[in-house]
Order: sequence, then C-alpha cells, then structure tokens
Amino acid sequence: MTCRERQTILDEQIGRRGRSAPRHAAGCAQKPEALAELTRGARPQSYGRGELLRDIEELHGFVYLLHAGRVGLYSLSRHGREIRLYTFHDGEMVGLLRHGEVNEICGYAKVLVDATVAYRLSYQHVLELMSTSFTVTSYVCKLIARQLRESYRIIEELAFYEIKTRLARTLVRLALSSQERIVWATHAELAAMIGTRQEEVTKLLCHFRALGLVASAPHRPGLRVLDLERLTSL
Repeated sequence: MTCRERQTILDEQIGRRGRSAPRHAAGCAQKPEALAELTRGARPQSYGRGELLRDIEELHGFVYLLHAGRVGLYSLSRHGREIRLYTFHDGEMVGLLRHGEVNEICGYAKVLVDATVAYRLSYQHVLELMSTSFTVTSYVCKLIARQLRESYRIIEELAFYEIKTRLARTLVRLALSSQERIVWATHAELAAMIGTRQEEVTKLLCHFRALGLVASAPHRPGLRVLDLERLTSL
C-alpha cells in the first residue's frame, strides 16, 4: 500500500467522522415527525444487555424502533461463527431487512447495553404507514440505505483484507468516534465485527501493543489508540 493510499484511507475515516453529525442531521430532518407517526399509541419497553430480539426474522413479526441504547445485528454460520452486520443506535429500526426470507443463515439481534429502550412495532403496521405517509417512507428508506452501505463495507473488507488489516481498520473507525481515541469494544465484540475468533483478536492486539499502536491498563476496560496513521497503514 502506497503512502498516498494510506493517507486516503485515513482521510476518508476522518472525513466520515466529520460529516457524521451533519449527515445524520440532514438525513433525519423529518425524524421527529416520522418517529411521532411510527410510535403513536405504542409504549417503549426496556431491555437488558444480552437479550435477544427473536421475532425480527418472521414475515409477520416485529420491528424495534430504538429510543436509547444499542442493538447488534448478527449472522451465525452453521459452524458457529458469528459476525456483526450492523449496530443500531437511537432512532434506527431493527428488523426492516428480513434476512430470513432470502437465505438459510441464522440471523438475530442482541441488545448490547443495559437500559436499551425500544418500541416494538408490528412489521405490517410499518408497511401500512409507509403506504400512506411520505414522511415515514422517506425516513425508513434512509435507514435501510444506511444499513446497506454498512453491509457493503463489511463485504469489501472480508473480501479484500486479511484479519490484521480488518482489525486495524475497525480500531481506527471506533477510535475516531471517541474524542479520547478509546475503543470500548471487548475482544469478543471486535472478533464479531471482523468475522474471526476472539483468540485471533487477542493475539493481534498483543502485537499492536508491542508496536506501540495501542495501549491498555491491566484489568481495566478500554483500549487507547495511539497511532491512527500507522494502524491505517497495516
């Protein structure tokens, strides 16, 4: 990889971070109105870390509209290998894309943090709202487009990059979302994000520490990224 290519990747990562707030603001200009229509008459429910949202794959199942917290969407292979396909945040909807209708791979959604709050909406109800409300349709389409963009990124990294590079790029991306450049994901969570085993992540992180790319304190959560540019070059 040339110096120009490395700098381009880093610039893209930083650019995405810089554009993230405006993009979300522009993309969600109709958010309050759309959310009001979607949640009218519904009551929010609270979910704990590790809970599974089991009914998102059914044709006549449910959609979860997040009010607070985070939910991960996972795919599980027949051999037990899991990969996180997307992380949902507040205002996003879990279950819009019905993976179970198009393949035999097991998919599920798991709550990532305690006190996650979501509205459990009928999938059919969402479709009916989309047929009568342009605001809801526009909002839902933006959410689906965002999820598909992330899926394309994952496919590209799995196809073109080795595990070490995928982990390095993931650390850069997560670090840029934190002002302190700290990655809070566990080794198991990082493994799910890049489609590998936890043991591989642990071994690579030890290697990154030896190179002075990341640092962590014993028995304390969090991994501080020390050198974004060198990580991007891996």
